[in-house]
Amino acid sequence: MRKIKLIIIVASTLMIHSCNPNAGKELMTEFVKLNAEINNSNETILLGDTLKIRLTVPDTVVSNLRTQNVQSLQRAFFAMRTFKVDTLNRRGVNMLFPAIWTSVGNTEGNGIYVLKNNAKPYEVVINFKPEEKGLYYLEVVPQPGVLRINNNYEANLLVNFGVTNKHYNILGTISPYFGGQPFYDAYIQLDAEGFGAYFFRVN
Repeated sequence: MRKIKLIIIVASTLMIHSCNPNAGKELMTEFVKLNAEINNSNETILLGDTLKIRLTVPDTVVSNLRTQNVQSLQRAFFAMRTFKVDTLNRRGVNMLFPAIWTSVGNTEGNGIYVLKNNAKPYEVVINFKPEEKGLYYLEVVPQPGVLRINNNYEANLLVNFGVTNKHYNILGTISPYFGGQPFYDAYIQLDAEGFGAYFFRVN
């Protein structure tokens, strides 16, 4: 009986600590919102074209709490996925290398994009060359990245897309394949929070 109690206590302790990986760390409430540029923001691009997504840290960043001049960059990253819409199976097919790659900066695993930090401009350039016609979308994962600058400043990094039209008409077209209105509303909400999505067609 004592062995069983000991096992339960140890298991409970392990579960509590494994479910809270930030235990003992101060919750980061400061965030910086940056916009990525897209080289071709047309609703339709041609098969064979390469879409380039560029995120650059400006010389001055403005957070929800203060303004910082950027002297050096220690680390900046965010997560983004690129999907082709599979209407037959009602799912998004995650696009991976070699269809998507970085020409500036690098990746850590699938979908984590790290900005170059050895010299200005501090940036990452992500290239996507679709291999098939169809409907696609870029989705910044709704989990903040990190921005560390000047050896003494750290904030959450939220990334959106600096385009005038994110082509929500395509979002409206694909939403019925992914559950309808809740799918549509979720992307509108995430956009308002600073996590971007961008929809386009390849012909």
